[in-house]
Amino acid sequence: MDFPFGVRVLIVSLLVASVGGLLWVRFQPSPAPRVIVSPSPSALTLLQPPTRPAPSPTVTPTPQPRRRGPVSPFEMRRYVRTHNQSSDFSLLNYWQRLGIQDDRFSRPYCMCEADIFRLPLDAESGDETMLRIFTDGLCRYLIFKPIDSSNHHKWKFLGKIDIEQRWHPPPHRLIRRTNQQWLVITPQTGHGTGFGMWDSNWYEITSRGIKQVLNYPVERYMSGGGAQPEIFFSTTTPKVTEADGVTTVTISFTIAYEDNEHWPALGPNLKLWSKTQTVKYKRCCGANGFVFDQQASQVSKKEMAAIYESEEPTKDEVLRYNYQQLARLANSKRKRTKEWLKCFLITCSDSPKKRTLLRRLRKVQPILDEQ
Repeated sequence: MDFPFGVRVLIVSLLVASVGGLLWVRFQPSPAPRVIVSPSPSALTLLQPPTRPAPSPTVTPTPQPRRRGPVSPFEMRRYVRTHNQSSDFSLLNYWQRLGIQDDRFSRPYCMCEADIFRLPLDAESGDETMLRIFTDGLCRYLIFKPIDSSNHHKWKFLGKIDIEQRWHPPPHRLIRRTNQQWLVITPQTGHGTGFGMWDSNWYEITSRGIKQVLNYPVERYMSGGGAQPEIFFSTTTPKVTEADGVTTVTISFTIAYEDNEHWPALGPNLKLWSKTQTVKYKRCCGANGFVFDQQASQVSKKEMAAIYESEEPTKDEVLRYNYQQLARLANSKRKRTKEWLKCFLITCSDSPKKRTLLRRLRKVQPILDEQ
C-alpha cells in the first residue's frame, strides 16, 4: 500500500522509538541483593522507644460541702468529723454560705472538733442548737434556730461568737432568770510563765442576733517575783436579782497575797493577807448591757482596773489599795513578815503611805530600818 510521504515518516519514527525502549530495558543492570544484619542486644536497647512512666494513682479529693442552700448544724458537724484529718479539708464554703467574712477562719482546719448543744437560749419556746467548732487557738460558736420545730431540716442562723482559746474549748453554761437568759462562756484570756487569766463573757441571744452584755474577770494567778507578792483571786457563782426593772449581778472576789521569794534563811512561801470584796453590775430595762455599779460595790472602778483586770498590778498599786492590810503586817511579831514588808516598801515610790509604814516598822523593830 502506498502511503503519503508524511504518513510514512510518522510510522518510521514510532518504530524507531519502540525498538530503542526495548533495548534500554534489556541492558539495565540487575539491582544488588539486600543484606539484612540483625542488631546486637545493646543496639536493640538503643533502638527501642523510651518507656513512659506508669501513671500515678488517682487521689480522691475530699468531698466538699454543698455550695448552695441553707446550712444545717448537723451537716457541718458530720462534715468536720468525717473529713477533719484530710489535707484539703476546709470550712471556707460554709462561712461563705453563712455570710461570715473572717480570714482567721478561712484557712484549712486539720484536727478540729465539732460538738452540738441544745439550749433554750432565747425567750421563745423551744431549744436553739449551738454548734461549737474548736481547733487549738480558735473556738467558734454558731447559733441556729429551727424554723419549724417539727422539721429540723430548716434552720435560721442567728449569729456567731468567736473566742481565742488554746488547748481545749472553754466551759460554757446557761443562766436563766424569769424571762431572761444568758449564755456564759469562760475563756482563758491570758497565759504565760507564772501567769494566767480567765474572764466571764455573758451573751444575750434573740431572734435578732447575739449581743455581749457583760464581761468581768473570774480568776487570776500572778507569780510575782522579788518583793512583788504572788497574787491569786477567784470569784463565787454570780447572784442575779431583778427588782423594779433593774437586773443586778453580784459577784464576790476573794484575793490572796503571798511571798513567793525565798529570801536567805526565810523558808518557804509565806501567806501575807487575803480579803473578800463584793462587786455589782446593773442593767436597766432596755439598756444594751450591764454597767459597773460603783456605789453598790466594795471596789472602786480604778481599783477594779488596777488589781483585778490588769495583767499585773504595780507595787505602788498594791500599796495604794491594800494599805490597811500592810499596816497590820507592820505590827506583826513575825520577823519574816516584817522583813518582806521592808523589802517591799523600799521598792515602792515615795508617798505618805510608804513613809508611814516605814515609821511603824522602826517603832516595832528599829533594826529593820538598816539598809
